[in-house]
Amino acid sequence: MSDPNPKAAGVSTQARLAELRQAHALYGAVSPDHLLEPVWALLGPVALTDDPPASTGALLAAADALAQAVIRDRPGTRSAALAGEMRMHIDYLAQRVGVAREGMHAHDLSLAEPLVLSDALNNIGHLAAALTPPLGDEPGADRAAPAAPSAGGDAGRVQYIGRERLMVRLPFGYLVVPAWNLDVGLGVARDGVIEPWTTAVVRTLLRPGQTYVNVGANFGYYTVLGASLVGRTGRVVSVEANPHLVSDLIRSIYASGYPDIVRVHQCAVSDAGGLTVRLTFDPQFIGGGSVLRGDDRCEGTIEDCFWDGDKIARMKREHHEVVPWHGFYAEAEVVTETLDVLLSDIEAVDVLQMDIEGCEPAAIIGAEQVLRRSPGLSIIMEWSPNFAALPENRERVRRMWALLGDEGFRVYAIVPGAKGSETFPDCTPIPDLDALLKAGHGDLVCLKPAAAAAQGLA
Repeated sequence: MSDPNPKAAGVSTQARLAELRQAHALYGAVSPDHLLEPVWALLGPVALTDDPPASTGALLAAADALAQAVIRDRPGTRSAALAGEMRMHIDYLAQRVGVAREGMHAHDLSLAEPLVLSDALNNIGHLAAALTPPLGDEPGADRAAPAAPSAGGDAGRVQYIGRERLMVRLPFGYLVVPAWNLDVGLGVARDGVIEPWTTAVVRTLLRPGQTYVNVGANFGYYTVLGASLVGRTGRVVSVEANPHLVSDLIRSIYASGYPDIVRVHQCAVSDAGGLTVRLTFDPQFIGGGSVLRGDDRCEGTIEDCFWDGDKIARMKREHHEVVPWHGFYAEAEVVTETLDVLLSDIEAVDVLQMDIEGCEPAAIIGAEQVLRRSPGLSIIMEWSPNFAALPENRERVRRMWALLGDEGFRVYAIVPGAKGSETFPDCTPIPDLDALLKAGHGDLVCLKPAAAAAQGLA
């Protein structure tokens, strides 16, 4: 097999496919009782018991070369998205056996756990199947990848993994969510995407090698998306206050193969550190927890607040109307910290994204040094006018606006629309503080003039 480096001059996607077909001819024989499900012919079924480990590694190195060639030759297409996901699986397998991707071609893959190797090879093989020529897709075509079957043969995009958890396959990774969650969990399981307009902003702004900070990480949708975009040369800082979310956030990071480039902090980001605050949340909408919702009726622990049958009576109002979103609020004590402290070891941040239920102004104030030392910073954040109107937040909003102005940011409201998750959405300029206070609930993007001009924004 030739050098798997896809950057070699004159190496095309078609040449890589021919090389992999030749590899299949060499390694296609398989014993009937081996551990693995049959893998599509592009990679060839690999038996741990009788296939030379170095040959198995060489097959994966060649598959990685194919994926890189497709990404290079057909940027912006469905094939490129599939190839990116195939590389993610190869990265995950390399991580599990403790080698760099570049050294996989000569590595003894018998060190891998059999089920890990089986699952990775099957998913890689099924994704590779979609790259068979002719690659008849055009730039801008639908890039949603088809379902990649697990080792057990389940062809679904959503898999039940036990303990009331679902693992959802995304075009850029995996998300582990509770089956009882009705906002992010239900949305991503049903649609494969959340907030496509904001997803498109993150996709547009982040580049390989950059630093991305995701505050209010929830189950990790944007954290995993950001990791897939910055790649192995970049880094991601993921912050989540709710301790009941952090375990699934970590599972999502590991399932997607990014624990080496993502670090996780569990705290409430604010303008002062070291304070113990009360976080209240409805488990069914657990990502909407806030430390500013001080007058909610709390029902006890998270287990006391699920919508079980014996609790329906507590949701009923006049004429027996059931009002689910009235909510059963649980609570947790969390400690605050500033971004200036959390990010003190990072020279500069490229994209800061926040969805922290009204605490964004306090977080910006507590990130003043980060803003000052990050000349290329772009900020994406939720805007909640109801929280902004709270007495304790009014001065914070004013200070946030002043700080953004001092650092040269232009502020825009992201307009939800039909452009999908790949195209930068329409945006409405917010020229002054008065316009901000009149703006409705939604997401904002704060850009320096050069970044705004690059998106055609005045």
